[in-house]
Amino acid sequence: YQQRRFEDAVQVYQDYVRNDSDRPKMATALLQLGVSYSELSQPALAVATLERLRFDFPNIATSAQALFHLARGYQALGDMDKARATASGLLSQFGDTPWANRLRRENPALASGEAELPGGQGPAGK
Repeated sequence: YQQRRFEDAVQVYQDYVRNDSDRPKMATALLQLGVSYSELSQPALAVATLERLRFDFPNIATSAQALFHLARGYQALGDMDKARATASGLLSQFGDTPWANRLRRENPALASGEAELPGGQGPAGK
């Protein structure tokens, strides 16, 4: 994961999530698995994994990193209401973090609440 070998990370974290019951480690594994899916442009799997994290571990799921990747995943899936709501949560709760700054830099439209559907299909959900 740290070496950005996300394909390998997915395999390791999938196995871990399936086979381990250590709750704190499970939260970390779910977060890293969701991030890996996001980095591999697999938004449906990223969102499903991060939503599982949000349900099972609400304190971890509201971390800046989880919210960044969840907003990006929702946008890629075309669910602009959830993408904007998640981005807004990231910016309001963690506005001075590197993850909020990354959102502003990489996706200023989403950060401002004026995000478009993937492929530039115009504003969505307004």
